[in-house]
Amino acid sequence: MEAAGKSVCVTGAGGFIASWLVKLLLSRGHYAVRGTVRNPAKAPPLRSDWYYLSKTMAECEAFAYAAKTGLDVVTICPSLVLGPIMQPTVNSSSKILLNYFKGDRETVENKLRNLADVRDVAGALLLTFEKPEASGRYLCSSHPIKIFTEVENIIYSSDKLQKLGWTFRPAEETLRDSVESYQSFGILN
Repeated sequence: MEAAGKSVCVTGAGGFIASWLVKLLLSRGHYAVRGTVRNPAKAPPLRSDWYYLSKTMAECEAFAYAAKTGLDVVTICPSLVLGPIMQPTVNSSSKILLNYFKGDRETVENKLRNLADVRDVAGALLLTFEKPEASGRYLCSSHPIKIFTEVENIIYSSDKLQKLGWTFRPAEETLRDSVESYQSFGILN
């Protein structure tokens, strides 16, 4: 299905990832974008365990509904999403990085950090929307995600997404652009 000239609804359009998706869609010049937003004054505080649980539950429900109805569901599951912010509010992902910069953490664990640039995640969302062959679940990380359990070591990667043509920025660019955006909004002063 050709996506050009389509109306697109972006839920949570004022959020960290969604605001970049809206910007990307509008920059293409052939999407009419509608967005839903919540009133930040009435929004409950973010809590990282409830947030992740709700996302996981929503994905499971979507795939269960798809199995019953034949609906084609595509999901993008990013690792830790960092990158420049578009609004002066601090999201849960950016807060992790800001805690290190502000000295709120005494040490930094010496371990692999799996991350994805917010602009690359928006690109992945648009890519899977525009590619008719896209289906199922896509992991979105700038390098393989390693999960160690007592039973086995599992490596999840973005190979499936890269086979669609997705590319990602180097971590250095993501971190540099993040810091510059935090400084421009006065968050790091």
